[in-house]
Amino acid sequence: MASDELALSRIGRPYRERGLRVLAWLVWLALFGVQLSPANHFWTAWARMALLGSLMVSALSWADLYAALAQRDWRRFLERLFLGVGAAWWLWSLLELIWPELRLGHGVFLAGAGMGLAAMMGVHALAGCGRTRRNLALVGECGLWRELEAELEQHPEWGWRIAAHVAWPAPQHWAEMQAELARQDIRHLVLAQAAPEPVWRKLQAAGARLVRAQEFFEQVTGKAADPGAGGRPIRRRSKRVRDAVLAALALAGLAPLLALIAFGIWLDSGRPVLFRQLRLGEGGCAFVLYKFRTMCPAATTGEAGWRPADLNDRRCTRLGKWLRRYRLDELPQLWNILGGEMSWVGPRPFAVEQERLLAEQLPGYARRWQVPPGATGWAQIHRGYCRSLEDNREKLAYDLFYIQHGSWRLDLLILLRTPRVLLLSRGGQ
Repeated sequence: MASDELALSRIGRPYRERGLRVLAWLVWLALFGVQLSPANHFWTAWARMALLGSLMVSALSWADLYAALAQRDWRRFLERLFLGVGAAWWLWSLLELIWPELRLGHGVFLAGAGMGLAAMMGVHALAGCGRTRRNLALVGECGLWRELEAELEQHPEWGWRIAAHVAWPAPQHWAEMQAELARQDIRHLVLAQAAPEPVWRKLQAAGARLVRAQEFFEQVTGKAADPGAGGRPIRRRSKRVRDAVLAALALAGLAPLLALIAFGIWLDSGRPVLFRQLRLGEGGCAFVLYKFRTMCPAATTGEAGWRPADLNDRRCTRLGKWLRRYRLDELPQLWNILGGEMSWVGPRPFAVEQERLLAEQLPGYARRWQVPPGATGWAQIHRGYCRSLEDNREKLAYDLFYIQHGSWRLDLLILLRTPRVLLLSRGGQ
């Protein structure tokens, strides 16, 4: 039976923010096209401010400023504002080096940045959370309801509100149910189980949009609903080629930084510079993972795991604390990626003993070994390090979602969002 799926936004992104970003980049392309046209009469300070404003909207959207506004978290708002403006300034400076005619004065830059911020605040005021959130009804009994309610309550910026929780009605009560849905302006129904064909058609005829509970939960939260569900196979060969090419380019470009960090570790705490540890990879096979050493040489045994050392741990060296905070200690893993033992994106590998322990305690954990482990991943951009079994259970749900829905588009989204995690030091321990 074909499902009339909800027109959900891109995974984990509020639909208003997505539209705002698309509009911003359309403005960007239009004004940039004017700049390249032969008749260059329109290119004025106002046009450049609009261009910068559209870039600012995109940067603030990338920094999750809309989510901070919707959650009314002002500390997070200021943090994301600083990150978004900094990213826009860096990109604009790069463009000025390529096209000197784009150069702006400080006043014009500040005006364009103000336009971008005003646009983001205006969209929030006109279509903010709480007033235009789409109503949905949960139909039937399902074990996902409690977790789904908690997720939607925690993330109002997603734009969903549970307006009703109804049982499956008897055939003679269909008219009453339809009238109640119309009264509460509920057009989206999340079904606990597959509805019979006649019931499905009746609900569709009433103007309702239908989706099954598992599909809705996964698309909204980015977590796997069923640890045992299968996924579409990832194209290994094409991904392997992309990983190797990008790793080679990164090693060549970052060679001076790698040498500088290695020299700093040697000056700070002597040798060895690298930390090596057996990790479990694809197919449950062990491999040697490389990192820059961040602890005293006598304290590196068993360093990595799912109960990580705190940044204030006495075993950390002076330089090691800084490397851990921004995860620069992970850079030698580029060699693991080049060698094929790891990928750019995938589940994060743990030490062999800890992987096997978690596999015994968490159902479906061994499915993480179906794909190569990654330097970053879907779980890494959503949460930090794990300190308990429950933390690992939630992280596993993100990893299994990636395994079930992995694609080059999802990989690209993860890689674009990883710098934000690094800059904000999320989980950097």
